[in-house]
Amino acid sequence: MGRKLIILFFLISRFINLQSQFYALSNKPQLSQQKSIYHMPIGESDYGVYTLNYANEFLQGGFSIERYDHELGFIDDRFIKVPRKNFILHVFVADSSIYWVSVIKKRREGLQLILNKLNFSLEGKIETLILPMLDMGDLISDEIIVRNSNKHQLINVCWMKKNGEKTEIFNLVSNNSGQTISQQKMIINYPIQYISFSDYSIADSAESCALLLVKKPRELFSIGGRQEFPFIVKFNSKKVSSYEPLSERNQQNSVMAFIPSQKSWIISGTYGDDKKESEGIYQIIVPIYDSAFTFWETPFSEIQAKTLDGNLKSKRFRNPQNYTSRRIIGMDDSTSILLLERFVEMRQLETYYINGIPQTATKILFNFNEIGIVVLNNSGGIDTVVRINKEQIASPNTSYLLGYGSFVCEKGIHLVYNADISKNNEVIDIVIRPDLEIEKHVLVNSDNFYNVVIPFDGKETDYCTFTVPLLRDKQWFWMQVNNPND
Repeated sequence: MGRKLIILFFLISRFINLQSQFYALSNKPQLSQQKSIYHMPIGESDYGVYTLNYANEFLQGGFSIERYDHELGFIDDRFIKVPRKNFILHVFVADSSIYWVSVIKKRREGLQLILNKLNFSLEGKIETLILPMLDMGDLISDEIIVRNSNKHQLINVCWMKKNGEKTEIFNLVSNNSGQTISQQKMIINYPIQYISFSDYSIADSAESCALLLVKKPRELFSIGGRQEFPFIVKFNSKKVSSYEPLSERNQQNSVMAFIPSQKSWIISGTYGDDKKESEGIYQIIVPIYDSAFTFWETPFSEIQAKTLDGNLKSKRFRNPQNYTSRRIIGMDDSTSILLLERFVEMRQLETYYINGIPQTATKILFNFNEIGIVVLNNSGGIDTVVRINKEQIASPNTSYLLGYGSFVCEKGIHLVYNADISKNNEVIDIVIRPDLEIEKHVLVNSDNFYNVVIPFDGKETDYCTFTVPLLRDKQWFWMQVNNPND
């Protein structure tokens, strides 16, 4: 009888562990044929999970691609040498191959665009396809952006070029075989030094939308007025259209997403007269096939403002302070959810002694605190506001450990982040259910290991699956978070 009880207890405890398992770790530290500083997942297919390791901007020092099975068991890797004067703009997984888009700077000719292709086994020769020449002299990261469509069959390159006191915006769409689908350009009436790319998205039907950020300096002796706002350019096979939101307030921290069920892009963020103070939420709907744009601004009610500010509410301000937009998620019922996060840069004076003489220095700390969830209805109004308390403080050198990553499941939105950095050993998964019930799961908690994830380098590699680099005792692993019950 006692033996049967022991076996039953073992089976029950094993069942509980399985039901509470929300993540998998790779079975060995990440390889590095050459020194790698940055690690990020690039995609997942039937052949496995693929990740990228590199050390330099534009991957100029070469890069390593690793292949894992779907349980994160290591299969193979390959180091790719990058020829001199080559710059890698984008790496992604598609059909049965891994692709990367690169450019070569040619003297007096501009930038030659190249599509590179390697099969999923990471073996064999690298196939190169010549794409059109880019009409830009120098490669500046704020002036070019590359994306691929959701079904990974189309590649989109968008770049800008100075044209006197105006700016030319170019758009190129190619397929995975290197064939040009469309190539267009538009002139906008702002100098190039005021403009940068905020985001870019391409639909599987080849229509695309560029979200530009325009930062205008204040006019001399002016008080208030607009300084920062999004500028939207939509490209399709027939025409190019643009839209500048008509508002006297700053549209802060714009984020964008394409919603296939709505056949539209949705752009959202906070707005306010001051960059740090948010008066409410704005929302822009950009349909694929219609030239009309829809724009809403909805102020926070008093209770919504207090909910977001929480314990840090200042008596001097009615509205929430220091929130930045992280992601907009469109739902099938035409509602949307905007994810926010509070970011504060703090400066502290520190005193130290040299030969007994006191010296002072300024220490900078980054503070990533509360998470805000704003539910928007299909008319741009604010239905509900929820705040999740979080406290993360670190110096600029370790600020890459702050923030959170997100992924979407049928039964909830997941937020993955490190607990207070002083604890070091807890990785948290917060689940926001459709009824706005909040669940909290501790993914990793160990007194023996130092565990931290790099949230901003994580990626939704599959539905309800978030792959993210994890540092454990000075070794890099891959962590894949999912919930089979979702």
